[in-house]
Amino acid sequence: MQPTIWHNPDCGTSRNVLRVLRAVGYAPDVIDYRHTPPDPATLARMIAAAGLKVRDAVRRRGTPFDEMGLGEPGVTDADLLHAMVDTPILINRPFVRTLRGTALCRPADTVFGLIERGWPNNLTREKGAPFVIAEKRPANAIDLVASLSEAGLPVEDLSGANKHFFGYMTPDSRPAGYAGFELPGDGHALLRSIVVPPSRRGHGLGRAIVPLALRAAHDAGAREAWLLTDTAEDVFDQLGFETVARDQAPDAVRSTAEFAGLCPQTATLMHRAITL
Repeated sequence: MQPTIWHNPDCGTSRNVLRVLRAVGYAPDVIDYRHTPPDPATLARMIAAAGLKVRDAVRRRGTPFDEMGLGEPGVTDADLLHAMVDTPILINRPFVRTLRGTALCRPADTVFGLIERGWPNNLTREKGAPFVIAEKRPANAIDLVASLSEAGLPVEDLSGANKHFFGYMTPDSRPAGYAGFELPGDGHALLRSIVVPPSRRGHGLGRAIVPLALRAAHDAGAREAWLLTDTAEDVFDQLGFETVARDQAPDAVRSTAEFAGLCPQTATLMHRAITL
C-alpha cells in the first residue's frame, strides 16, 4: 500500500512532507483536500487515527476560523467537522497515512515516524534546511548526560515520571542534539535540556529540534510551553517565544527544580502557546 497525503501545495510543511515520502521511494496518493475534502465521517476517523482531538486538527492561522466563530463556547466537534468540510482550508495539513499509521505531520519531521528507515543521507528541506529525526532517550543515557554536562546544563534532576528526553539525528545518522521537557501539571510544559553538538551549531539544527520537542509535549497533553535561558533569547524569540517576568510564571512551573534553583535567577523566562 502506498501512503496517502492530504496535501496543500501552497504549504511549505506539506511540500516538505511530500518531499520525504518521494525521496524514500514512495509514490503517494496525493489528495489536494482543498478541492477534494473528505466527508465528515472520514475526516473524524482520520483525526482519531492520528490520536488527535477534532479541535487540534482545525487550522486557525490564515483561515476564517475567528470570523466563523469556531472558537466560541458551544461549538461542537460535529460543528467543527462540517465547517472543515465546507471550508477545507480549515483542515490542518498535511495528514499522512501509511502502513505504520496516520499522523498530522507538523512539523514536517514528524513524517519519519511513519516510514521505514531508508531515506537518502543528503535529504534536506526544499530550501536546504536540515531535517531531524527524534528518538526517545532515557534520562540516564550516557550520551545525553555527557552532552548536557559539557554544555553546562543541569543534570541533577533528569529522572522523574513527568520528564521526557529525546536525541535527534539528521538523515545521515549524525547526532544533531538533545531536548526534553517536564510536565509539572495544569497543561504546562517546561522545555529544557536543549543542546546541539558544538561542531554542528550554526546550521539550523536547534530551529528544527525545538518544534519537534513542542510537538511531543503537545501529544503528551501540554498546551503552554515555558523555558529558561541565559544565552539564546534571540533564537527562541524567532521560534515564537516571548519574554515573561519571572513572577508571572504559573505555580506549576515555579515548582520545578529548574525554576526554583538549578537555573540562575538571571535566566530569562520565556513562553509560547503550543499549537499545531
